[in-house]
Amino acid sequence: QECLNYLRRIKEVFTGLVGKDALGRIDTATVKALEGRAPGASTKDLSELRGGKIFSAFSDRERDMTYERLKMIDGLVPSLFTFFRDIQYLKLCIDCLKRLMIVPQRESVYETLARTYSDESQRYGHVKIQITEDSFLDRAGTPAECVDLGVRQLVALAMRYYPAMPADPVKEDPVRMAPTKADPAVLRSLADLAYDLGFDTPQIRAL
Repeated sequence: QECLNYLRRIKEVFTGLVGKDALGRIDTATVKALEGRAPGASTKDLSELRGGKIFSAFSDRERDMTYERLKMIDGLVPSLFTFFRDIQYLKLCIDCLKRLMIVPQRESVYETLARTYSDESQRYGHVKIQITEDSFLDRAGTPAECVDLGVRQLVALAMRYYPAMPADPVKEDPVRMAPTKADPAVLRSLADLAYDLGFDTPQIRAL
């Protein structure tokens, strides 16, 4: 689902720039020039894009309109290149979360975590949000929001510390051996956060 959302975002951004009917006129050079840039936030990026030879198949008037739309892009301009690059990064983070549970075939990490959630240890009608490494605040929210924001917080922790939690070595494949072992203290922090947010599995308790 997350991958599909990313791909939809790519289409939305480029459709917003030139319109659905003109997507086929965007050349490879334009995509390469735009990907990973933040013209809506960076005046440097916007200036460099204006000075480059992009949208070559468009008229001067169309290009001027497109440059104005570039200012409205929220965040980085996505592309298939950034998609595959980000997928590799996110896989490392998801591998960290897989230590918290056994993920059945045909089920995502998100779905498995959602099944392990229980509000028994949570304040009913509230969502717990981590604001520092060891402090939380509560805000009003539904059980569904508790699950969603809980998973997001676990992903955020994995993003910060994934180098300290490499996947375990694969004995049958020495080429894919992990260069280092996971840091037990970091694993404990991940498990503690998961438990504090209402997720409970034998793997979480074992960590």
